[in-house]
Amino acid sequence: MRLRNHKFPLQDRHFGASRPECPYIRRERSGLEAKGTVTDGQRVIVTRGEVNWAQQDPGECVLGILSGIAIRSDGSVDPDSGTLHRYTWNPDNDDLDPLAYDYYPPDEAQIE
Repeated sequence: MRLRNHKFPLQDRHFGASRPECPYIRRERSGLEAKGTVTDGQRVIVTRGEVNWAQQDPGECVLGILSGIAIRSDGSVDPDSGTLHRYTWNPDNDDLDPLAYDYYPPDEAQIE
């Protein structure tokens, strides 16, 4: 994993984590949310759980975006591709663009 080159001790918490909706890496008191994309990285999708996690520790979180990831013709990722960008991460409503909502249709609205 490319983050090893930047001296982050890694713990993959994506699988088997107590918060599976929020894969993250812990480094001392700071938290790093890591995202990877084939795009230029100007926009990444984050989950509600990831935002809540960052908001619980204001000033302690970093968003790392590995942009420009190259996909080889065989579908594998070129491990030498990409550029790492690091940002302080204190997400608020002005930084977020809702892409979807949870909707709970009321029983009385059901058409028989």
